[in-house]
Amino acid sequence: MNANARLPGDTPWSHDRKVRQNLALRTCVIDLLGPDTDSGWDPEALAADTLAALALDPGQVTALSTNWRELRIEQIGELRRYKGKTAHLERLVDFLPPGPAKDQLITWTGVRRHLP
Repeated sequence: MNANARLPGDTPWSHDRKVRQNLALRTCVIDLLGPDTDSGWDPEALAADTLAALALDPGQVTALSTNWRELRIEQIGELRRYKGKTAHLERLVDFLPPGPAKDQLITWTGVRRHLP
């Protein structure tokens, strides 16, 4: 994760790439080695970090993605970044206890299927 943080780039794409890779790596470690109480490997902490990385709510993203081909390229790019930041969710939700965070992330897995 330290190497990921040191990657160059100061654009929205590079920032989101770092976030996406951090979330994916943490999910992979949890998936392979099991959860831990350390905040880096705690599924609930990862769920909170994921939700914090998603500035728009699922309804807003769904509305934008409905006619994504008609959007400006910047908006399509934003939707692509949301798709990347939610790629790990199907594996993560299995580690979460029932509750609002799990429900929100399950909603995001459905939204992700409609993103460009």
